[in-house]
Amino acid sequence: MTDPQGSLTIQNLLNKARAGGGAIRYMWEKPSMHKVMPKLGYVVHLEKWGWMMGTGIYLDDVDNALNKIDVQVAKNIQSTMSWIAGIAIISALLIALSGLALNITESRLAEAKLKVLAQSVVSSQEDERARLSRDLHDGLSQLLVSVKLQIESGQVKLHQAGAGPEAAKLSFARATDQLNEALSEVRRISHNLRPALLDDLGLVAAFEHLCDEFEHASGLPVSFHASGDFHALDEIGNTVLFRVAQEALTNIHKHAQQVSQVNVHLLSDAENINLIISDDGRGFDIKGVANHPHRGIGLSNMRERLAAINGNLQLQSDTSGTTVTASIPNGDNQ
Repeated sequence: MTDPQGSLTIQNLLNKARAGGGAIRYMWEKPSMHKVMPKLGYVVHLEKWGWMMGTGIYLDDVDNALNKIDVQVAKNIQSTMSWIAGIAIISALLIALSGLALNITESRLAEAKLKVLAQSVVSSQEDERARLSRDLHDGLSQLLVSVKLQIESGQVKLHQAGAGPEAAKLSFARATDQLNEALSEVRRISHNLRPALLDDLGLVAAFEHLCDEFEHASGLPVSFHASGDFHALDEIGNTVLFRVAQEALTNIHKHAQQVSQVNVHLLSDAENINLIISDDGRGFDIKGVANHPHRGIGLSNMRERLAAINGNLQLQSDTSGTTVTASIPNGDNQ
């Protein structure tokens, strides 16, 4: 039997088997197609019986099977890539939505904080105006009315028969004393509104003066220490630190018990300016004061002033005393 090229197919198979057997490629009619097709066979020689045995597979069946495998693999890869792409898109959308929700939440929180801060500023302004109004009405206004009455009394005595110049001088002297009191009151009110020492001599000198005034008013010894350079601090920062110090010292004077020493430290480094005010009193319950509706207003004011310039306030209090630490960014860090 020969193939279309004239090769002796059976003879070749026998020769391959007698040569030790193995794989051989040849042409053979495929029953399902009734066509001669390439076939890969494997033959062995059974020498004992003089037989040849073999088997084979048509190469087009192998190609078809491989093509089916390739198509299925391609489909599987495409399906896998589609799933991966879908998961990636969904993940990206979830991340984007989460980021958007976070931004909206942060924006709302920031707006709420700004609103609270604005309300606190307005409230502080109204409180300051009310305090100034009381100072003017209760102090300065009454002094000026008294001066007016003394001057009028002196004028009457100058023209009054029998009173004479001495009585008038006494009234004018009283008026002069009360005018001096009025001037002192004006200086006190002006100092409370904005200490001139901050503008004239700087932060350290203003703190020294504040500590001297507190020591004189309270009778408590104050140790003041300043270290570092404070020239990079702007006007607002100077004022905030001074007001915080005023409030902290006022709280010590009004509320601290069994205090024998007050320490004020003003420290500057490359990043922050720290104000540390401490006493050796009995301390107080920080949480209790913070949660009380009518207490802790001074502490709240200090926190709000510092927060407005990116600063912060820390409190520590126990039976050995209380420490207030205010920190604000220094210079370019503000």
